[in-house]
Amino acid sequence: MKSKKIIILTAVAAIIACSKPVFAQEAANTNNVLANTSVVGTTQSDTTKISKEQAKQITKDAFKNFFDITLNDSDSNININSNRGYYPGKTGKSYWDVNFNIDNGNYHYGGHASIDKNTGKIVTLNNYADNMTDNSTKPVATITEDQAKATAEAFISKISPEEFKSTKLIENKKVGSLKNQSFNFSYTRLDNNIPVYGDNIYVAVDRYTGKVSSYSIQWTDTLNLPSKDGIIDEKKGTDLVSQNTKMSLTYIPSTDPLNPEIDNGTKLVYTNESDASNIIDAKTGEVLNIDKFTGTKIKSKDITSDQKEEIYKSSQSAQNSNKAVTSDEAEEIAKAKLKLLYNEDFTVQSSGYGERSSGINGNRIKTWNTSFVVKNSSDVNNNGNISINASNGEILDIYRYNEFPNNDEEQFQPKLTSDQAYDKAIQIISKLYPEKIKELDTKQNIIDLSSATGSSYTQPNLGFNFQRLVNGLPYKYDGINLNFSTKTGELLNLNCNWEASVSAPNTSNVISTDDAKKAFLSKNIPELMYMLIPKDSSSPTNEKEATLVYSINNNLNYDGSIYVDAFTGKMLNYLGQDLDDNFSSFQNTIKGSSVEKEATILASNGIIDTKDFKLDGTITNLQFIKILTNIKNFNPYYGRIDNMDLKISTTIAKDSADYKYLQLAVNAGIIDNSGEFKPSDLVTREQASMYLVKLLHYDKIGKMKDAFNFQPADKSSISTGYVGYVSLAKTLGLLDVDSNNNIRPKDNITMEEMVKSIYNALQ
Repeated sequence: MKSKKIIILTAVAAIIACSKPVFAQEAANTNNVLANTSVVGTTQSDTTKISKEQAKQITKDAFKNFFDITLNDSDSNININSNRGYYPGKTGKSYWDVNFNIDNGNYHYGGHASIDKNTGKIVTLNNYADNMTDNSTKPVATITEDQAKATAEAFISKISPEEFKSTKLIENKKVGSLKNQSFNFSYTRLDNNIPVYGDNIYVAVDRYTGKVSSYSIQWTDTLNLPSKDGIIDEKKGTDLVSQNTKMSLTYIPSTDPLNPEIDNGTKLVYTNESDASNIIDAKTGEVLNIDKFTGTKIKSKDITSDQKEEIYKSSQSAQNSNKAVTSDEAEEIAKAKLKLLYNEDFTVQSSGYGERSSGINGNRIKTWNTSFVVKNSSDVNNNGNISINASNGEILDIYRYNEFPNNDEEQFQPKLTSDQAYDKAIQIISKLYPEKIKELDTKQNIIDLSSATGSSYTQPNLGFNFQRLVNGLPYKYDGINLNFSTKTGELLNLNCNWEASVSAPNTSNVISTDDAKKAFLSKNIPELMYMLIPKDSSSPTNEKEATLVYSINNNLNYDGSIYVDAFTGKMLNYLGQDLDDNFSSFQNTIKGSSVEKEATILASNGIIDTKDFKLDGTITNLQFIKILTNIKNFNPYYGRIDNMDLKISTTIAKDSADYKYLQLAVNAGIIDNSGEFKPSDLVTREQASMYLVKLLHYDKIGKMKDAFNFQPADKSSISTGYVGYVSLAKTLGLLDVDSNNNIRPKDNITMEEMVKSIYNALQ
């Protein structure tokens, strides 16, 4: 298909200027997030049995055996660092992190491996390769999920054969997307047919190459498993989990997974707020109230309403103006705020104009982005960046460099406890955002990871996420995030996401919490599992033991069923969309058809809707352009519509999501910004030809009636203006003639034909 397109474009090169590439690989989204909280430090008893050179050789052997990539010291740019990781219920382990990159002019290879210092076991492998001579990219997978699964399991069977025997695949029902580079598979550990919480194997398979791109394993080396004798029965255990599961209302912004320009509004949902309190000791029936990840007790901290009021009062004289700020003003604001936070003088190194999203729904705000350095300092950790809202001077983001080499080999006395870090976070909010204090959930659950990993290990970072409140309820994704270094005691990162206006549904007429709980537990079924819990929190070694508990195993929640619609009681995924429970029915529908593979791939990428899918079904104009604009959004340069003025006559309401799809279709060149658009009319084969040719940006060729010698028996039936499009679509393999050489231009295109056409267009 690809070579055919090249031949066609070459043939008309003398007539049409070379078109721009239609699809471009989207860069990774680098939204501001808190740094991961890992554990660093060392003990006197910590021994390294695997040397650096041994770790390097293990990595070389792994990449040769599993990826057929040869690493040489001369041209592989191999870099090795020491690090310490942290996993559920275990003390920190030391690893050799081995990284490499190879650039030979045609290909760029890169990779990473984590090697256990004590055992030499490969804990993580990541591999990627870019063909720099091939600018084309595939916007759709070339393999099915089942094919990817077979590849993943063959890989695990080679690298971790014994562990793989004791695992179970966790079904993945999360929303597919064109922007997902890989199929992801996670296998949870089973012992005595009981899951071990936190132990798992993960593999990612590239959707386009069909090869493994990532592997990781978390596996407790020795487990002393308690007997099931004397535990409470399953019904009583699950009943206790149910009794201690508490549902609360929250708002979530809902967006289209393929097209963030499409705002599906704010949804009111119930969510589980009792992830710690619904862990039940299987022998005693006691509520453990622990953090599942660390096995340690959770405590909460908050400020009083009087304290909030006092902070809010200070905003009356200190709140940000609504006046736009200049570059010079932004630099002065940056220096003043940094001085306020760090009590040091800073020099601005550079400043530029930019923009970023104010929240998950993609509303864009203009920013001044400034890099800074402590005056007269050469220490890299005294550098950073600050982002300021250009419309009012509010601080949006702060990032302070935090580069401390050989983290796991350096022990330090922390300058902040969890409680002190919380107090410091409140102080910063009172200085920068006092007017927001009443709209923040200031209660935080605090887990002291330094005690969770033994007193010899120091937790390097402490982070807090203060969620925004709307109508007194949490508003997901909006709020203020802060992250502190326990080594310096200073703020490392700050991020403020705050939509300017939120339309939140009223809380009247919602279903009861009992009904919400029933719906939630129907998808998140309590079960018996092993969890690692400290024997004695005061012990200097903080030794863990496996404990049988009843709880919800959400460690690998690929089902995505985390929300309950507060009005309908339906389960929703993390994007606020109805769960797709139609895939099995869809697979039965397409089984044995001529487009079984193509339909499976398009569905797994989220391109076609599996609900009520029929091979002989038809498709409307609106449905068709939704599919095509979602495909177009694979390219990050398409999809920005802002206040685009449409000159099209249509019955679609201007304030609807469907109207935005229409704007996106015009912006992407799929339809013209003129004439009439009838959303409910069925798409004919000749209309589908035009849509698809425009999708590929061959519109100028499609307008040429005699560009191709295409002579179907029913050519006279093709409408004026469609001849070139139909001819080109046939030449590209997007449309077929029947056994009588008829193209059937006026027939409505079927879903089976549409699947084949779209799949071929994307090759």
